[in-house]
Amino acid sequence: MRTDGEHDPGIILSVSNLTVAYNGNIAVSSLTFEVTRGRILGLVGPNGAGKTSVINALLGIAPKVTGSILLAGSSLRDLRSYQIVRLGIRVVTQQTQTLNAMSVLENVLMGMPEDESDRFVSAFFWKKALTKGETKRKADALALLSLVGLNGDPDAPAGGLSYGQKKRLEIARTLAGEPTVLLMDEPTAGLDTGGVGDVCQMLKAIRSSGKTILLVEHNMEAVRDVCDEIIVMDFGKMIAFGKPEEVLANPRVLEAYIGRGEHG
Repeated sequence: MRTDGEHDPGIILSVSNLTVAYNGNIAVSSLTFEVTRGRILGLVGPNGAGKTSVINALLGIAPKVTGSILLAGSSLRDLRSYQIVRLGIRVVTQQTQTLNAMSVLENVLMGMPEDESDRFVSAFFWKKALTKGETKRKADALALLSLVGLNGDPDAPAGGLSYGQKKRLEIARTLAGEPTVLLMDEPTAGLDTGGVGDVCQMLKAIRSSGKTILLVEHNMEAVRDVCDEIIVMDFGKMIAFGKPEEVLANPRVLEAYIGRGEHG
């Protein structure tokens, strides 16, 4: 992992001249943007605009990538996906991966990093130390469940949750991994109006806790409600950047959506 030049500590993620290609086809072309620590940056655009390719590049799973990607000033280029995850970039996809046979609480605990030093010491010397560590982990997991609005029985089987609740549980488990930047892929997909409102409140709470979010979203009302700034992409290129109310009134943005019947 190398550090490239001067770094603004307020910028947690910096992408410069990012280009992503699949079999010779350009999916993202010379994209440059920054994500400010503790804020929500929206990444929006019509279907096929290149949003998923950006996420794949950040996760190290896009096949051919050029340009610069810096996390807290350190380059992510040429790192494997598991190394990028360890450095703090985590993703919540549209598909939930709930461990249905486990309890709600156990699902979150599964996402927490293990403290190997505590395990070693407690195994040979102080069993009480392990008990204290487990108590803290449980308290932290319960706090995450509260943060995402899952205030029911933490010992209930996760398989009994509704679809919307499972999405919340997936977010809590991802947060348990202590991400530096949380990538979220359409968290409102499949939800009714009330569910969308609940997700917006949850995202604001996560931001208030100090987390940084890069949000891919199609629901423009949600984007207006929660994002501090947004990037609009079309055909792999950025066509607008700024405050949601300004960008979503941009004629070029309206044309990109309305011209394809994809406005929301």
